[in-house]
Amino acid sequence: MSEKNELQKNNKTLIRHEEIMFAGPLPHPQLLKGYNDIVPGAAKIIIDMAEKQSSHRQELEKKVINSDINNSKLGLIFGFIIGIVGITAGAIIIAIGQIVAGSVISGATLVGLVGTFVYGSQNRKKERDEKSK
Repeated sequence: MSEKNELQKNNKTLIRHEEIMFAGPLPHPQLLKGYNDIVPGAAKIIIDMAEKQSSHRQELEKKVINSDINNSKLGLIFGFIIGIVGITAGAIIIAIGQIVAGSVISGATLVGLVGTFVYGSQNRKKERDEKSK
């Protein structure tokens, strides 16, 4: 075998593929270092921006949660008021002699409140199930 054929036979090619994945609110530390090399202090600026964005997002989440709590409280208060008014109106109408009309008003009020309670309970259960997935 000639020397040329021997070299071709032993010639091997090595291919290497490297992939680095990084997930998070900040760039990979090597990228931060690269930014800092190009613009001194850039890494601090990027980190400060990420901190501000995180604080802003947390503040918005607090506002949404507090708003949901307030809406829930208002719903309970108004539901209670509507229930009392409906049952009281039905009782007054029964007291003045209109038994059927008073019973319908009181019954409809109770059915509405119970229906709302059951629907709300099922809705909350469905939301919890979806969040747990």
